[in-house]
Amino acid sequence: MRSLVASIVVIAAGLLGGVLGWSAGLVMDRYRSLGLGPEEFWHTDPENVWAWGFIIGAAVGAVVGFVLAVRWLRRPARGQAAGPDAG
Repeated sequence: MRSLVASIVVIAAGLLGGVLGWSAGLVMDRYRSLGLGPEEFWHTDPENVWAWGFIIGAAVGAVVGFVLAVRWLRRPARGQAAGPDAG
């Protein structure tokens, strides 16, 4: 059950990171007047910036979710003894 929850955390963190990365691409496209537009800043089409923002955000989110899940899985579950001599 704990590994199922950990897997869900990794997937959810990846999706959340992807959405945040895609949103960052949209924000950069919206503020072209500040020089953050895709054509000026990245020298590419807006769709490419949104896609790469989603991909990079999803990768970073999945790594963060994986680290959090591993830390959570290594922690003893409630009701379990902390060590061999815990009583």
